[in-house]
Amino acid sequence: MTRWTVVSMARGDNGEAARQALEELCGAYWYPLYGFARRRGLSPDDAEDAVQAFFLKLLKQDSLGRADRERGRLRSFLLGALSNFLAQRWRNESAAKRGGGAKPLRIDQTWAEERLTQEVDGSTESEDFDREWAYALIERVFGRLERFHEAKGRERVFERLKGCLLGDGSYGDEAEIAAELELSGAGVRSAVFQMRQRFRRYVEEEIRDTVGSEADLREELSHLCRVLAEHQG
Repeated sequence: MTRWTVVSMARGDNGEAARQALEELCGAYWYPLYGFARRRGLSPDDAEDAVQAFFLKLLKQDSLGRADRERGRLRSFLLGALSNFLAQRWRNESAAKRGGGAKPLRIDQTWAEERLTQEVDGSTESEDFDREWAYALIERVFGRLERFHEAKGRERVFERLKGCLLGDGSYGDEAEIAAELELSGAGVRSAVFQMRQRFRRYVEEEIRDTVGSEADLREELSHLCRVLAEHQG
């Protein structure tokens, strides 16, 4: 199911399907948006409330329908929409109170705050958002890769070779790994090649799900590479 399919379902008439779709969308984007809200000066509780209320407003006002029709970059749409929402919230005291109504997702505020303290200072709010978006995307891809290898009974291969996917692509001494995994040198090289190919495919799939054209896909892939390169190490 693509992100745009999830967007379409989240604005549908089926209450339970829409709720589940909205929860999936929130799960993919809540941390970058939460971090953006915190850097706008909101307290942890207010930032959590703001993100919750933001997604509910998108669903209620059919803003997601507009996003689907525009078929733009979902990352850019959500960042702009949240920025406008926070500005309106600042002007309007009638925003939802904490604890009022059902919430569409579970936010691990403790984990988010710990992660925020580890982020690099000195960047702009949009740069911070893009970094967190990039990290969240890569985490989803790694999760997919891990589940794929587990289904194949190759968990040890994934754990030992996953270092080949980021940074300088190094993964250690080939002979040592071959002995450890009971593979030949060619087997190690083949596993690395296949893992890299699947990683690239998953990254492309994750991004294609959030854009409206092949040109946007290429631009988002380039943007992702730039963001990751800027924050390596």
